[in-house]
Amino acid sequence: MSASEQPHVFFLAHGLYPIKGYPVTGNGVRAWGLIQGLRQRGCRVTYATPADTIRPGWEAYTTPGFDVVFFDGASDLNASIDQIKPDVIVGVNWELVDLLSKELEVPLVLDLIAPRLLEMQFQRATHTAIDTEMLHYMQVLGRGSHFLCSTDKQKAFYRSWLMLSGIYGEDDPIDVIPISANPDIPQRTRKITNELTFIYGGVFWPWQRPSSYLNRVLTSLQRHGQGRLLVIGGSYPLAQEDATASAFTDTLVSNPHLMLKPLLPYEEMEQTFLNAHVAVDLLERNPERELSFSYRIIEYLRCGLPVVCNHYLAIASDIESYQAGWVINIEDDPDALEALVNDILTHPDRIAERSANAQRLVRERFNWERTTEPLYQYCAKPTMLQRQPNVLTTILARQQRLEDDLRDQASLHTEQLSQQGNWLDRQETRLVSVGKQLDRIERANQAHQADIRELIQAQQYLDHRVSILANRGIFRWIWRIPERIYRVVLKPLFSGKNAKNIAIITRADIFPVHHGAAVRIVESARSLSRHCDQVLLITNDRTKYFSFIRGEMSEQYYPKFLHVFPLPLNPIIQYILQHRGLPPNECYLFYALYDLNMWARTLFIAYQHRITLYQAEFPAFLRPALIARWFFGGKTSLVEHNVEFSRIDETEGMPSKARQFLQKVEIDLCNRADYVIAVSTVDQEALVAAGVQPEKITLIPHGVDIKRFAGAVPAVSQMSNGSSSRAPVLVYHGPYSYAPNLQAAMALGTVILPALEKRGHHVACLAIGDSPPAHSPHPSLTFVGPVDDIAAHLKRGDIAVVPLTAGGGTRMKVLDYFAARIPVVATRKAVEGLPVEDGKHLVMVDEVEEMVEPIVKLINSPDRRRELTDNAFALVET
Repeated sequence: MSASEQPHVFFLAHGLYPIKGYPVTGNGVRAWGLIQGLRQRGCRVTYATPADTIRPGWEAYTTPGFDVVFFDGASDLNASIDQIKPDVIVGVNWELVDLLSKELEVPLVLDLIAPRLLEMQFQRATHTAIDTEMLHYMQVLGRGSHFLCSTDKQKAFYRSWLMLSGIYGEDDPIDVIPISANPDIPQRTRKITNELTFIYGGVFWPWQRPSSYLNRVLTSLQRHGQGRLLVIGGSYPLAQEDATASAFTDTLVSNPHLMLKPLLPYEEMEQTFLNAHVAVDLLERNPERELSFSYRIIEYLRCGLPVVCNHYLAIASDIESYQAGWVINIEDDPDALEALVNDILTHPDRIAERSANAQRLVRERFNWERTTEPLYQYCAKPTMLQRQPNVLTTILARQQRLEDDLRDQASLHTEQLSQQGNWLDRQETRLVSVGKQLDRIERANQAHQADIRELIQAQQYLDHRVSILANRGIFRWIWRIPERIYRVVLKPLFSGKNAKNIAIITRADIFPVHHGAAVRIVESARSLSRHCDQVLLITNDRTKYFSFIRGEMSEQYYPKFLHVFPLPLNPIIQYILQHRGLPPNECYLFYALYDLNMWARTLFIAYQHRITLYQAEFPAFLRPALIARWFFGGKTSLVEHNVEFSRIDETEGMPSKARQFLQKVEIDLCNRADYVIAVSTVDQEALVAAGVQPEKITLIPHGVDIKRFAGAVPAVSQMSNGSSSRAPVLVYHGPYSYAPNLQAAMALGTVILPALEKRGHHVACLAIGDSPPAHSPHPSLTFVGPVDDIAAHLKRGDIAVVPLTAGGGTRMKVLDYFAARIPVVATRKAVEGLPVEDGKHLVMVDEVEEMVEPIVKLINSPDRRRELTDNAFALVET
């Protein structure tokens, strides 16, 4: 770019700018303000957003110098950048930076408008998810050359994150650019009357909690008998509808002065603001809110709405100094809100002055012609930021150096052992040669002394044997002193003559018992405890383990030093496994390969309880069992719920090196175990084909507790009540953190339910299980979440639909449906390993799309449903 040319800026965002007829996201408003400020200074701008965010009417906003690009994946995006050759890239959504090529040499500006890591704390994210997001966040920040934020508080917050990401020095790479508005201020036409309209609007987020304040406003309006509160909002426009919006509106009290509207298109929202009188933006205080800068406040002010806001907001001082609204401190004055509403209702004539002040504040402080100057200055003279390795890179580099040193030492020792082996081979050859010479001498001597041959031979034999026995006996006795001390003195102390204790080593997410693997593990422990002295259940929990004695479970606690020693290394282990190519959501199953604390806790259990059998419930958990077996004896067994390397590759997809690594680990562990338990013939054949010794494998299929389902109290069936006006109920259950289950639920909402509606069948569908997705793909598909009594909930269903297309092992859910006497329609993949017949026990199809016709036939045929359930129940009963 020459000195006379204006820069070409490439904006990367998720979602379009404001388009007539559609709601817009806060990021879309933010990007549009930055773009307009740059365009007025003569910059060329290209706006890029994913193809799935296209909305009709976007073409009307393209003008010379402003283009729009839609991309489908990283290759499309990078191809567009290579063709356009922008001078600067501005990332409005930092999560999209991962799509950019690692070899990109264009300066990158990251807009850090929202503190995402603080928002995750309100979305029930796990510690592992937050740890992973933190590492991801530092890696993205490390790619930036310049940064934007909205307030000075945000700037101080992000400064620390930039230092952790390897960006520090005397130069300041962060510009404060608040959310800005169009300087063309709209004119208000509505007059102030006694029927005042208070308004609150925008996307409903978990970290924004205005309900208590809005209810107090409603109470004040009802007390005065005038005015109304209009609440406009809903879920994020680019996401499926979730429970956040309904949960928020449920917290508002029923009140005749309350009006509710969904999210409105941008132009309708502006007109609604112009017709209102006072905006309310009061939210419960939390760290995310203290750092936030809400675009809805700027829109209120631009439309001439004086704003009632909290004192802790960054914009509060501007509102107060311009008299553009009212700033209240509920913490110091609990009754301040009621007093303010009373004053506004009593003196409505004062609103007009504050309304004019609100628009003046935007015009003077928050219009995009003024605020975007720092961004323009950088784009005019962009530079690539020099950075240092971040904390994570430093740790991994040190680890790599340590691995290289260990590898070099191992190579040196191997070479030395090889040399010693060669020397021993030469000595052995010499000894053989000497032995042959002695034999020849002995035979010659025997030929010359035939008369005393027998005596000499006897004497020589006796001397030879005494010498050998003496030498060997002395060295063997000395060599075996430590071994004998261990085996004779120490090992009996730990082993016990009559001990029958079993240790089961498994993952942490088996409590509460909401998924198939957890049910099998806990019920196996309970059943085994009735046939031995005690069963000890060891999980990833550092504080406690579980004891089963005669079917009763109790919690036991480790010594306190095992709670913290060795230090937790899960984030580092997670990174190492991901670096090897494992999918992030599957890494936790392999922590035990490197978890020193789990090894120490397993040794503690073995020492305390004299374990005779160690049972690992997934491949990686066999490693601590093998270590305990080496120290204290006993047997080991490995329960293969799936062929893990094959399942993960099939459901998630892995590079070939990652698959080879997992396959080698799993097969090596199987062959080191004393016993391997497969749950289906399909898995048994797959393990043998992969290299597991056949004699080690025992087939133990899954079973189901008939009594639990027989004792469950069922809900009234939707189809059995004789009313045609009530819809049939389809049912499916499983943990949705497991990818095949989530794919099956999505197939229900996107393929099966729409197809049934086209056929004229309006059904309800219940998806039961832990870790449901945030959004349902279809209004008739309800995610119930985890339940304590799965039997009673399953009996609410009329037909079980199992559209599984991936996974391994035996699907216990199908056995549960049989025991609950629910007819089943399933894919063939869903019943692999089960001894079932198509048409007798259930209806099987090859593809998900083929499930619709059998479902319709079962809805219309009670006799066919009864025939299938009777046959299926007879199967599980045996």
